[in-house]
Amino acid sequence: MNAFIKTTHTSKLGITKKNNLQIKIFNLLSYGHFLLPAVDRRFQIFCVGLPRSGSHSLAHLFEPFYAAKHEPLKQLTVANIIDWTNGKHSDFKMRSILANRDKYLKLELESSHFLHHVIELLVDIFPKAKFILTIREPVSWLVSEVNQNYTSRNSDFWGTLQNFRYGCYGNEYINKSLIDIPNVYPISNYFSYWKDHINKIIDNVPAERLLVIDTFEITNSLNEIASFTGSNQDNFTQEKSWSGKRKSELDLYDLLEKSQVLSQAEEHCGDFIQEKVPFLSKHCSFLQ
Repeated sequence: MNAFIKTTHTSKLGITKKNNLQIKIFNLLSYGHFLLPAVDRRFQIFCVGLPRSGSHSLAHLFEPFYAAKHEPLKQLTVANIIDWTNGKHSDFKMRSILANRDKYLKLELESSHFLHHVIELLVDIFPKAKFILTIREPVSWLVSEVNQNYTSRNSDFWGTLQNFRYGCYGNEYINKSLIDIPNVYPISNYFSYWKDHINKIIDNVPAERLLVIDTFEITNSLNEIASFTGSNQDNFTQEKSWSGKRKSELDLYDLLEKSQVLSQAEEHCGDFIQEKVPFLSKHCSFLQ
């Protein structure tokens, strides 16, 4: 896979001409967002955790008692994120789009992993907003995300977004067995993204506005989540707390030896975990 971040175009997102026109109109109208009334809500939370790290569960946890959604307006949002990243949108235009999008959605909690690409804008545009970063240890995350990528291999939207995420690193396939698997990247690309996603959130969100949660501790962190967000734990929909599970269509360990995956995880993530997210160490056999 070659570097893709500068060659990923919104035309590859599977957006129809009608949808593209709607996006252009939405973007144009976004310049007048300040004329719209402020959103009446009890709190504003963005869950910007890694994909396959419990973001679906967080959204369902807050439903139906709060205005919460998982990945709303994803085509519009991702198309604009890619255009902004590629320099087709100015910061002013992107800020207007995000502000208008917020007033359109009127959410108290949004859980969308792709918003991490614009985290520095969100922190500034919404000074009262708080952020939740869900982190899954890198090895189980890799296995789940590779399966997710393969499962969505026939989707223009997800294929483009995944290329945007993982194609930019340009690493080589250490194990050639992955080369011919559609929509699957070198595992070093995944681990590089895993680190970059976490780093970007930690580096851009003030500590007092950020809650970092171990994916495997979500159900044990309900009191902490309620306290941080200002919500009522009694209203959480706990029976949906593990939404988003997906049946495996591709098992990474059918293609790679687990020892090879663990070695790559130690090389790319070992020092980072110990320095930035040491609470994950208990899950990481490669650090024992």
